[in-house]
Amino acid sequence: MKSLVPIILLSLILAACGGTPDAATSSGIPAPPRPATVAAAEPTATPDTVLFPNVGQQAYTDPDNRFTLVFPSNWQTVAQPTGGVVFVDPTGRAAFGVQFTATDTQLSPDALAAVADEFVTANFGSDPGFEILSRDKGVIQFKNDDPNLGSTINRITATQYGQMVYFTQMTIVEPLWAQTAPSLQAMLSTLSVRQTEPLPTPTKPLVWELFTSPTHRVAFLVPSNWTVSEDATGVRADWQSSGMSFSITFAPAQDVPQYLQMQLDALAETQSPITRSTIAADTLGALTGYKVDYLYSAENDITMAVSSFAGDAENKLYHITIAAPEQVFPTALDWFIPMLESVQFLSGSDSQ
Repeated sequence: MKSLVPIILLSLILAACGGTPDAATSSGIPAPPRPATVAAAEPTATPDTVLFPNVGQQAYTDPDNRFTLVFPSNWQTVAQPTGGVVFVDPTGRAAFGVQFTATDTQLSPDALAAVADEFVTANFGSDPGFEILSRDKGVIQFKNDDPNLGSTINRITATQYGQMVYFTQMTIVEPLWAQTAPSLQAMLSTLSVRQTEPLPTPTKPLVWELFTSPTHRVAFLVPSNWTVSEDATGVRADWQSSGMSFSITFAPAQDVPQYLQMQLDALAETQSPITRSTIAADTLGALTGYKVDYLYSAENDITMAVSSFAGDAENKLYHITIAAPEQVFPTALDWFIPMLESVQFLSGSDSQ
């Protein structure tokens, strides 16, 4: 995963807000716009909130159509050169930013939390008064000191959409955090990601190797960067960085539709399939059987797509399953189809 610059680039913020270089803050929080001097101006009280009543809402669409977001119409938008945007409160005491970076891995909650922690530490860890307040599943809240605004509270949220990790940042001066944070959290809820990047489609496949199991009398082609394991129940091939798997398990001959239904029922007891197709007759090579497709929520909160086929041959039930995260499943077929088409069920003499 490439490194990121801080969400708010100071030179661009200052230019947009009419500030000067000495108003920059090390935390990346925009300084308040500097009003023109008026000779007889009466001092006015600073509003006790950054969200004024009766302010309309406005929709923002990323120039590359990656995402949309709804924000207060009196806030200023500052596009970031590396992608993303910052929304700045007119009083300069709050900001909301969106930034993103690519990853080639489906991140577990722990991995996503580590990415968020790395982002915060790299971009804000050296700020004056930096202090982590809380960490929870990719959400990190911390405080730091701004020379103009005083203590500020920040909340960074890391969320993965396909092969992109989005970092959203809420920054508010500490005295206004309690009354302002819910409104900025509501702003975050309007974020709608329109584009996600699946795993890249291989234009030149890796070396394919023939895996043969004398024990289970089955063989199939597998990419050289996949890991194949075997136990008493069958064989399994995984590409660990992608979440994709291909497996063949074995059971005594029995009613195939009933067997597939039992598999679904067992899964539902622990992970609850989200949706599923009907169990329908199908063939795989010379093997006649039944197939069912389904989605379920895995333990790491990733929605998995599964295609499950089972058929009888030589008094044995063969159960063949392909699985991948839902968003990359169409691309994963570039691997799965050659593997399925290559499956061979060996005779006793072939396996010696």
